[in-house]
Amino acid sequence: MSTISRQPRPLGDLTWRPFLVVGAFIAAAALKLYISPAARMPFDSDEAILLLMARHILEGERPLFFYGEAYGGSFDSYLIALFYRFFDDTVAVGRLVQSFEYLVGMGFTYLLARRLMPGARVGPLAVLWLMAIPPLLMSTWTTPAVLYAIVICLGSILLYLGHRLMWEDADRPWRWALFGAVAGLSFWTFGILVVYMLPLFIFFIGRFRWRRWPGYLLGAVAFFLFSAPWWVQAAAGLQLIINPEPLIGMPSLPLRIFAFLGLALPSYFGFRDPWSPSMTWPALAPAVIIFYLIAILYAIPPIRRRIDQAPPTVEPVGFAVLGVQVLVWTLLYFGTGFSLEATGRYLLPLYPALFFAVGLLLERIGHWRQSLVIGLLATLLAFNLGTHFRAVRATPPGITAQMNPVLHFGNTSDQALIDFLASHGGHGYSHHWISYKIA
Repeated sequence: MSTISRQPRPLGDLTWRPFLVVGAFIAAAALKLYISPAARMPFDSDEAILLLMARHILEGERPLFFYGEAYGGSFDSYLIALFYRFFDDTVAVGRLVQSFEYLVGMGFTYLLARRLMPGARVGPLAVLWLMAIPPLLMSTWTTPAVLYAIVICLGSILLYLGHRLMWEDADRPWRWALFGAVAGLSFWTFGILVVYMLPLFIFFIGRFRWRRWPGYLLGAVAFFLFSAPWWVQAAAGLQLIINPEPLIGMPSLPLRIFAFLGLALPSYFGFRDPWSPSMTWPALAPAVIIFYLIAILYAIPPIRRRIDQAPPTVEPVGFAVLGVQVLVWTLLYFGTGFSLEATGRYLLPLYPALFFAVGLLLERIGHWRQSLVIGLLATLLAFNLGTHFRAVRATPPGITAQMNPVLHFGNTSDQALIDFLASHGGHGYSHHWISYKIA
């Protein structure tokens, strides 16, 4: 009597991949729904301005930029206003829009991962799950705070469309126009998105020279059309180009490097809450940083070829774009005063490169020992998820974008204040962190 031996099904087998892909989006949505209530993630005035703009757009106003600031466009508020048109104008709906933007960013990041790791079984799925259950910093700056969810969304779309233009879409004029439109929208929305655009521009010129000039022209026209609000505002008063205020002295380079290594980088890797100077689970921090550093080193082609006789197949141009993105980010970050920022939020554009590096390393480990790659990814995701659970249990402040502990008011007394104002004429005096969220 013959028996049929059952071989273990490899992770990433085509039968299981759809379930793993769908599961990542379900996990991401569940995490966002879990942390988004105000009891776990307080509602503050910076977020309130974004939602107030959406309400005013429905009332007929047409703001071009974030109220009171010239650095951020109002595209996000127009998108929220669209959802307000069909649903209620509440905080929950505003956060739903930002979560939706994040899920779109996940989708395009996964599509790019499949292009950069052709034939890979584990790598793209690892990238997707790292996006679904990310370090706390990414959730902190993509759900409650203004403009950063749209950075993840538009940045991932730019990378995906740009990579296609360097290959199968190079002869499709409308694809150049589409890329230019997204780039223009990104330029108006938030200046940090130039970190995604500049590497692609460099590779377009380096790869095609001027042979694709009709595509360049279409892209440029679309870029200026969709970034028109920026140029209109600039022409009206040069508010975005000329700053009449005296420049603040640039902090010393050693101080900026210290802030990066001691504050921003720990937040980026997930073992420091952005609003707190203390480390979360400091005993685990060395293992996390060592794993990420190994992944970063393995992603560097000369190192990978030297230590690995059979490295995974990668699309070298795409990985090179991510490398140049890191270089452009480094020059802009350390060349400005933003490098003294302690929360780590300006490191968000570096997550694609980090997650792709981890995915590549796990793909290689998966060829050697499947159980090990499952264990490593599960451990890393558990660490990330644990930081979220730990943060929401410590309320106040919960998960917050407010870095000043003096301003950790929470929302428990908001209704009492609203009732008091309503019974005394509906007006009063306060500061930024109270007045806008009450409005």
